[in-house]
Amino acid sequence: MNQNMDTNLANLPETPESAPKGIPIDKILELRRKDLSHGQIAELLGCSRSNVTQRLKDHQEDLDGLDRFKKHRADIFAYKQMQMVQSLTADKLQKAPLNVLMPALGILYDKERLERGQSTNNVSVRGSLEKLATSATELEEEKARLMAEMDEMEGDD
Repeated sequence: MNQNMDTNLANLPETPESAPKGIPIDKILELRRKDLSHGQIAELLGCSRSNVTQRLKDHQEDLDGLDRFKKHRADIFAYKQMQMVQSLTADKLQKAPLNVLMPALGILYDKERLERGQSTNNVSVRGSLEKLATSATELEEEKARLMAEMDEMEGDD
């Protein structure tokens, strides 16, 4: 009878609650990094929310670390840049070619500026957009003024 029950259980159709065993954790992590809830992930992957929660439990430290990194990325780049500058000694500068050291510093500097929403070029994109917005407003005002003048001229006829 026990063998019969095992056979019957093995022949049951797969349900969302019993299906998750073959879902790679990388897929679950990828969806979680996109800020999907455990329930949304479960629905997309055809498994239970509790399974997603259980699978993510083992990786929560990684996810927390990723969140902290994302939140403080500009500061991390600035810190790494500072470490690189401080680690430069006269001896290292003489031994290492500048074509190795300087690009690394430049890249970290650009990354830090990007993370802070600052331009990495000499021209500020934000400043250009603000000038365009001001110009567009001025053009709209000039258009309205000209339209009012045309209306007055038509009214005089």
